[in-house]
Amino acid sequence: MKRYRQFSPKLGLSRAGDAAEIHLSHFTPVVLRRLLEKNGFSIVRESLDPFYPSHGFKWVLQSIRYAVFRLLFAIWRSNHYETIWMVSEKVDLKLDETEQEA
Repeated sequence: MKRYRQFSPKLGLSRAGDAAEIHLSHFTPVVLRRLLEKNGFSIVRESLDPFYPSHGFKWVLQSIRYAVFRLLFAIWRSNHYETIWMVSEKVDLKLDETEQEA
């Protein structure tokens, strides 16, 4: 895990355990949505991703925190949580052209 500390010791990548690979993507929900839609995808679902690998009491605290952020997301449709859950599907252009002719 030492090799990941060069990227961000402040973000705590060393807590990733024995992972051989770490994916970091720095998108805001707006930018990710725009990127997907611009490349022919439609957004099926957008939410928060409950990423926390906690157990015991820490899990309870993280679950409460996640629930609060989901409530805020439901009210204001603004994601202030650390992660994004976005499900998309490729739009079939031929189907769209057929629908327009009908």
